[in-house]
Amino acid sequence: MKQSVINQSVFLAKLALIFSAFAICGASAFTDTESVYVQSYQGRTDSPVPLKVETPVIGAQYVGETIQVVFTVTDNGAAKDVQVKSPVDNETKEKIVHAINLWEFKPLVKDGKNVATTVSLPIRIVE
Repeated sequence: MKQSVINQSVFLAKLALIFSAFAICGASAFTDTESVYVQSYQGRTDSPVPLKVETPVIGAQYVGETIQVVFTVTDNGAAKDVQVKSPVDNETKEKIVHAINLWEFKPLVKDGKNVATTVSLPIRIVE
């Protein structure tokens, strides 16, 4: 099966917003921010569309950092093979991998068929 590669730089600002909302406002506002993020991708056809996202709580020592993550969105919309490419402690890495493994996507469609897609995702951590 051929895999498409997508650089999801647009995710950067949106996930930074999600991380920020969770850190500042707590879990109740976080859920609303996740919904806004997911809705912002509806109708896109150039990349996998997130349907459900989970955001881990990241330690304050990473505020201002960008953490590079690479994973595959399978042809059935699951996230798998999550790799944290930036140097972070093991606990943070585990939290990021666990959260992304819970994400669900509408997969990328090419020639009428769902295709697996490698996603490169820079996540900027904000307060």
